[in-house]
Amino acid sequence: MKNIANPYIIYGVKNTKFPIKFYTMNRKNVVINRKEEKNMATRDKNIWILIIFLLAGIVIGGLIGEFASQIDFLWWLGYGQSFGLTEPLVLDLSVVSLTFALQFKINIASIIGIGIAIFLYRKA
Repeated sequence: MKNIANPYIIYGVKNTKFPIKFYTMNRKNVVINRKEEKNMATRDKNIWILIIFLLAGIVIGGLIGEFASQIDFLWWLGYGQSFGLTEPLVLDLSVVSLTFALQFKINIASIIGIGIAIFLYRKA
């Protein structure tokens, strides 16, 4: 087999259940099966997409939890805790006034939303 400068995929080994792919890079042959190829694809995904999925899961789950807490048999979805700065911290420098505040409000539905977001990210 010739070594190729660009990473071309060459299918080898006939009459096997799972064809083996040879990735040629830097004059070295690396054998990768389909399972390892799927793991490589997961590692190569962009971290920003995961963050967007997680934020969407948290926000949508939080909204569902807030609306479900008003329904008698779905009250448990709205059960949760909030923590952080309850009063904003104000820094007045006479020229600029800065206000700092950070509060997290987590409920059961937002945790379920995070789980669904991770599942969808892994499937995409």
